[in-house]
Amino acid sequence: YMTPFHPRSALVADILRSGRLGALRFAHTAFTFPLRDAGNHRWHAEFGGGALLDVGIYCVAPLLLAAGRTPIDLTSSAVVTAGGVDSSFAGWLDFGGGFTATFECSFEAPERQRAEIVGTGAALVVDRAFTPGPDDTDAVLLHADGSTERLECGGGVSYRGMVDHFSTVVRGGADPRRTAADSIELLTVLDRLRNVAREARR
Repeated sequence: YMTPFHPRSALVADILRSGRLGALRFAHTAFTFPLRDAGNHRWHAEFGGGALLDVGIYCVAPLLLAAGRTPIDLTSSAVVTAGGVDSSFAGWLDFGGGFTATFECSFEAPERQRAEIVGTGAALVVDRAFTPGPDDTDAVLLHADGSTERLECGGGVSYRGMVDHFSTVVRGGADPRRTAADSIELLTVLDRLRNVAREARR
């Protein structure tokens, strides 16, 4: 999961920690793309296939980061293939305190990557949010007074950042930026979402 190791992810995390958005009210994330290769492992349940497990993690992880907690309630819906794999998945999460979020991920829709986190003071908007490259160096703040602020950061390659960080951790030079507990928390939420969608289809 390489996205947190891009410089813009650090910028987003700093904005969320700063309180500049005010009290969080809404968020929406989307990661969709057409996956036309029928032989791809993502289409096979036995290989852990499905949109939720493949691109849903990118959608849900920043919502957990923004909220700083797991949802107190959630609901979800999925389009499932004859092979038992979700080709499209959507969810709604209630984090309490007036903050709710939605997401969508799909192997059927046109390519889209977007994250939007809305507070009482400002909204943070990030395009190409989950697979940023060296040229993805900005995010936008839409302020409650109507002004727009473009935030700039350095470019980078997420995979290189991830490998460099791992090497530093192995050598004892840093603690892991993402812990095993973070991964378990994320996967637990994904399991909850998948179970709700499965129950809805019965």
